[in-house]
Amino acid sequence: MTNVIVVGGGPGGYTAAIRAAQLGCDVKLIEKVKIGGTCLNRGCIPTKVLLHASHIRDSFKKAQEYGFSVENVSFDWKTLMQRKEDTVKQLTDGVEAILESWGVEIIYGEASFVEPHVIAVTDEQGSTTKINGENFIVATGSRTSLPPIEGLRSEGVLTSDDALCIDELPSSILIVGGGVIGVEFATLFSNLGCSVTVVEFLPRILSNIDEELASMVHEILSFKGVAIHASTKVTKIEKSGNILTVTLEGEGGKTSKVEVSNVLLAAGRLPDTSALNLENIGVKTERGRVVVDKHMKTNLPHIYAIGDCASPFMLAHVAMAEGEVAAENIAGNARAMDYTAVPSCIFTEPELASVGMSEADCLDAGIPIKVSRFPMVGNGRALTLGEAIGMVKIVAEEKYEKVLGVHILGPNATELISTAGMALMLEATADEIANLIFAHPTVGEALKEAALLLQGKAIHFPKA
Repeated sequence: MTNVIVVGGGPGGYTAAIRAAQLGCDVKLIEKVKIGGTCLNRGCIPTKVLLHASHIRDSFKKAQEYGFSVENVSFDWKTLMQRKEDTVKQLTDGVEAILESWGVEIIYGEASFVEPHVIAVTDEQGSTTKINGENFIVATGSRTSLPPIEGLRSEGVLTSDDALCIDELPSSILIVGGGVIGVEFATLFSNLGCSVTVVEFLPRILSNIDEELASMVHEILSFKGVAIHASTKVTKIEKSGNILTVTLEGEGGKTSKVEVSNVLLAAGRLPDTSALNLENIGVKTERGRVVVDKHMKTNLPHIYAIGDCASPFMLAHVAMAEGEVAAENIAGNARAMDYTAVPSCIFTEPELASVGMSEADCLDAGIPIKVSRFPMVGNGRALTLGEAIGMVKIVAEEKYEKVLGVHILGPNATELISTAGMALMLEATADEIANLIFAHPTVGEALKEAALLLQGKAIHFPKA
């Protein structure tokens, strides 16, 4: 029986462990703290509980339009925190039970390689055990990136992990970083009534997302009262009483100051591999990231790496797919990782999701394209929901109209993007999407209309 040791119990690690066990391997899973990793415990799941709560509160503003009178609404942060904890526990307990049902042995402790086939595990009490392994899958994830800012250690400065455990809702907060994490927290805190400032070093927020849709998110957040400073960096944080004074430096060296109750660091994440001792056993890394091939194999044939510590995409769903690929290759199945249709989901309000190439990507690659934009205001379901802001944008190859990318801003965008991803995987054309019958009334019909619009024959869009 093939022996597999998985290091890290996040989405990538536990998926790899389960798949390896399904394929008949003897599997041990080493986890430092809690099964579920960052995603289930400190990332995807807890933030979505809080974002859903913020959406509920924001919906009160629209209630009157539907005949409701909502008065004297109260909100208790501690109740929400308990809801978050209960949800996380239910999911992590469930994953642990599934692992045990497949015969995966779970070992808690911090792992470090002693030799290429020997790993040492140190538990909370400081006791160390050495374990021999035939094959290894490294899935240790990532850690918060801390920018070089004077006063970073001041009380009231939070990481994204800290922000999920605070005792009370901040009255005002400055978020360092306008990427996915920063923008989601800006949505969360602004919806809950907090005064929010976002500071982004790059010229725009969501720099990895289609520029047109990212610009729309900027406008939406600004309308909600979020102050956004692009092309700006935080240079200093000073604490006086309960106030943090943050010094900003914009273009041309112009400085300004913002006073807030808290600062949230959301300037990205870094691979978390420092404790593994990988270099000493000969595993190749680049700036902490494990180097792997398309089979998720490192330069040592018995060691694989997946997820945030090795992947070009720091996304839980990508880590899970990579975990399956690594496990299947260890079990003797030849399978390569395919990144053709990796969806990106951002839980702003409305939601933003994309898959494939952006308009700029295609232009940079010299690919002649056609682009269509169908506004959500033309979608019946979006109107019934009172969420008609946004659009579906399709980027297609010019000659045959093969779909190269789909970008969606609107209700249920994070669900709809999987349909678009399937279209990319099947190398669908706009005509093939246009000929598909979508259920009515659904937001998904906007995808069909965008495909029709690319051909100049959209039904619910005026003639040009």
